[in-house]
Amino acid sequence: MLKQITLAMILSVSLSAFASISSYGGGDGSSESPFEIWTAEQLNSIGLNPDDWDQHFKLMDNIDMSGYSGTQFNIIGSSCQNLFSGTFDGNEKAISNLSYTAPADNKVAGMFGCLKEATIKNLKLDKVSILSEGLYSSTGGLAGSNEYSTIINCHVSGSVVGINHVGGLVGSNSSGVLIGCSATGSVGGTGYLGGLIGINSGNSPITSCSASCTADGTDNYVGGLIGWNFSEQAITDCFATGSVHADGYFAGGLIGSNESSEIISCYAAGTVSGFGNVGGLVGENYNTPLNACYAAGSVDGTDFVGGLVGTALSGEVNACFWDIQTSGQTDGVGNLDPDPSGVMGKSTAQMKMLPTFTAAGWDFVEVWGIGNGQTYPYLKAPAGFKPADANYSGSVDLQDLAILAADWLE
Repeated sequence: MLKQITLAMILSVSLSAFASISSYGGGDGSSESPFEIWTAEQLNSIGLNPDDWDQHFKLMDNIDMSGYSGTQFNIIGSSCQNLFSGTFDGNEKAISNLSYTAPADNKVAGMFGCLKEATIKNLKLDKVSILSEGLYSSTGGLAGSNEYSTIINCHVSGSVVGINHVGGLVGSNSSGVLIGCSATGSVGGTGYLGGLIGINSGNSPITSCSASCTADGTDNYVGGLIGWNFSEQAITDCFATGSVHADGYFAGGLIGSNESSEIISCYAAGTVSGFGNVGGLVGENYNTPLNACYAAGSVDGTDFVGGLVGTALSGEVNACFWDIQTSGQTDGVGNLDPDPSGVMGKSTAQMKMLPTFTAAGWDFVEVWGIGNGQTYPYLKAPAGFKPADANYSGSVDLQDLAILAADWLE
């Protein structure tokens, strides 16, 4: 009898492993031989195999998911009780036209619902459409919720709409690491909205990331990069260029409300509007330093409105600038009069002159670049990243030129 039970158990495990392997295009799920994903069907099968959500995957070709709509796509890591903790290597390939409409009882929505201690890298999601009507849900183009995971060189374009905790890349980020990521498109919801992240907490460093999303909130905490941030780690070398609107409070070109994260070498250039606590860079900044940052977008609101920060509650500001002309604001910090000495308003012409910033100690060797007299300061690309590499293939070629031509008017 014992032999029969043992044989049955071995057979069951073997059949389960065979079923997983046969769902993909090769590999065994190990780090040395990850499961290979070649087709839309293989990508959609990952969400049907929860036993594989701690394994390794590698995207082997560009994939078009336009054949799936509504709830037909099987999200990976469907809940934070049944999550993805493996590795997904996008291999510099792109997944396009991924569409998912989450049922009202879903708490997470995205390509990945919930990540924990996972690694997602080198992936581009193009023209996603993620919609969630779940109350208190976390919705993101790449992931709804991220805990203790590392996301590197991932890029999302498209539309993400939810109720709470909505981000172009990640809806809710807790102690996750984001490096060299971006989000473009539109983000909509009622509160905690960000072009890149809706809500960011814990021990979460954000480095060399960008957002060009239109973030539109019918409530509070809306930011071009992050809606609500209360992480202990610094936000470094990041920017946001999309427009930000909140019907309520805490609207910022980069971050709606920031607590505990130092912001270093960041900028925002999109239009910002809201009722109160509205700033070109940060809506509300609480007990956190700002260093070598600037804002250049139009800023409009009623209470506590500043070209750089709406409301500053302690925290040093060093060598930070805002454009008086484009912002339409003569105050850099809405609730302080006079502004702190490290907050400096300049004309548009002055904001495009190298001496304006070198006099304040900005690093134009490693961090910043500028077209002197022509452009605002811009962040230099991280090591190994080519700014003209539109399809993230690792080289700049005629395909990148074709993408530039197609997107020129956008």
